Amino acid sequence: MLLRLWFRMVDTSAYSYIPNKKDGTLVLGSLLFLSSAAALTCFILTTQVAGNQVFVALLGGGLAALIPIPMLAYRLIALQRAYYRMDRSTLTLHWGLRTEVLPLRAIEWVRPIDDLIEPLRKPRLALPGAYLGWVHLDGLGKVEFMAHHLRQALLVAGPDAVYVISPQGAAGFLAHFRRNVELGSLDAVAAVSVQPSFVLGKLWDSQVLRNLFLSGFLVNAAVLVWTVLLITSRQQVSLGASVTAAADPVSSIRLLLLPVVSVVIWLVDIITGAFFFRLESQKSLAYLVYGGAILTATLILLSLFFVTIHP
Repeated sequence: MLLRLWFRMVDTSAYSYIPNKKDGTLVLGSLLFLSSAAALTCFILTTQVAGNQVFVALLGGGLAALIPIPMLAYRLIALQRAYYRMDRSTLTLHWGLRTEVLPLRAIEWVRPIDDLIEPLRKPRLALPGAYLGWVHLDGLGKVEFMAHHLRQALLVAGPDAVYVISPQGAAGFLAHFRRNVELGSLDAVAAVSVQPSFVLGKLWDSQVLRNLFLSGFLVNAAVLVWTVLLITSRQQVSLGASVTAAADPVSSIRLLLLPVVSVVIWLVDIITGAFFFRLESQKSLAYLVYGGAILTATLILLSLFFVTIHP
């Protein structure tokens, strides 16, 4: 009884180790800024060019620049919220929408990545600050990356996969793990694995969010359909008026900017809301974000109505 009490008096608090965020934030933030600036520049230029062919080319360039933005934004946000937490019973790996809780007794070993004889193959689209994904390696099996960099990274052999992590102070993390293993686990806990698809599934399980998703999809679909109908039925449209006179009509193909803007805002809000929804205290923010996306699409739909009735 006294021995058991002594074990519980030994340091049982949880310690959080975070990755170094400086380099990854600089790289991911710079790429996100450049992609956003390129997309915004192309979209602004579409309002100033005269020819339809140049307009379509700029619109295509803007859409191409938009493609990496969701991935870069997710990885940047995930890096800021990443941590590895260890207590006497578990090791929790958290990165973005991915969480893995490993009972310490289920971990076979933790070793520096430098112990590998051959260099570790990187996952696809690996960037400083975002080594995410998994590869299959002979001798190790499935290797999942949850690291900001591979310098001084650690390998954690769990029951189903080997995890690559990059806590600051890797030597201290390794010593802490070994000390906890020697002391023994205080409680019997089960492993928990949360995938991004699980989080999206939880979002869909919410009746309120499901209605917001469907409403957002329907309003954006209405914006797209209405835009196509206007383009096919009119060669020119008027996009507004000044105080003294109506604005000069422009080619109706320029209306394609409206559904592009609406859909981009909707997709960005879906990703942002998913992070808020994970925490009970921030769920109201998720509802607000998704509601704001619907409001934006509705205002764009209203603008199409005024374009339609304008002679």
